[in-house]
Amino acid sequence: MIGKLKHWRGFSGIFGPSAAPALGFCRGLLRAAGIACIPVSAALAQATAAPELVERVMVTGEQPGPGLWKVTRGANILWIAGTHVPVPKALAWKSKRIEDAVRSAQEVLSPPSVSISRSQLGWLTTLTLLPRAMSAPYNPDDKLLRDMVPPPLYARWEVLRDKHLQGYNDTNNEIDRWRPWFAASRLYRAALDGAGLTGTNPMWQRVKDVASAAKVRVTDVRYEPKIDNARAAVKEFSNKPLDDLPCFEKTLARLETDMDAMRARANAWARGNVDPIRKLPEADQTLACNAAFLTSPIAKVLGPIDIQREIELQWLAQAERALSANRVTVAVLPVTRLVAADGYLAALKARGFSVEEPE
Repeated sequence: MIGKLKHWRGFSGIFGPSAAPALGFCRGLLRAAGIACIPVSAALAQATAAPELVERVMVTGEQPGPGLWKVTRGANILWIAGTHVPVPKALAWKSKRIEDAVRSAQEVLSPPSVSISRSQLGWLTTLTLLPRAMSAPYNPDDKLLRDMVPPPLYARWEVLRDKHLQGYNDTNNEIDRWRPWFAASRLYRAALDGAGLTGTNPMWQRVKDVASAAKVRVTDVRYEPKIDNARAAVKEFSNKPLDDLPCFEKTLARLETDMDAMRARANAWARGNVDPIRKLPEADQTLACNAAFLTSPIAKVLGPIDIQREIELQWLAQAERALSANRVTVAVLPVTRLVAADGYLAALKARGFSVEEPE
């Protein structure tokens, strides 16, 4: 048990406010058992870069990030800051305009998330889930990663593993016992680190700190689905393989071909330029990695629920409430979903709110 526990530490920090909501249930359920389940697809939501976007040097030091979107109906204002991952590792985010908006606000809305609370599971269920949740990253029946993926794909994995995962390139390492989805997640985080990138965006933490100092209320926008049999779901998840080969392959392909695009987009966000992020389409491995969990026993305990849609509806309800109650509200959202054709800004416009782009 202890041997397995320590290897979970490698998953921390790969996801940020733009983590894919469709995988939040897995994270929430295992977190309720004291475990973090990290959606690689969130960090992988990158796209192929145009030639002019190729950059090798990462932005460093203090940077402002993008400006604020202004949402109004009547006299009340909702300021929205768009976050993004990955970002330059040496970035020190600071925006006087956003911090001033937070200090003038009556309320700050967190990025939306999904979770399963311990209160819903009960302490006894949480304790009984822990041993099975601990084995979640491992292949069923003690199989190795090479047993789970085709030989050509495993050969590509070995090249990238030896390049990015120092200390894991021997025959007795733990990562070669992990499911393809988890192994790809760990590899991706290491590749980001080596490229001068991080999956943790500093914006939300800074906004929370400013709000706390100014005594501004922070509302945690969270969707909590109802679950009936968490124990059975985790048991079945531990004993069955995931349909995660497409996610694994597309992760490798992204690392082989698209690191320059990720650097360019990270730099663009740090400099406050949203256009490169807005114009580049979302990569298809996001769907593949989401699908691995959306077809898993853990997700199936929810039944036919569109988790991402439920999370976005929860945020929109909180935004409408805050706009009615407060003179000024500040929110932080993943910029990719904020500006998407079917994203948050489009939904606010459809509900009759006026939306102004950052200056």
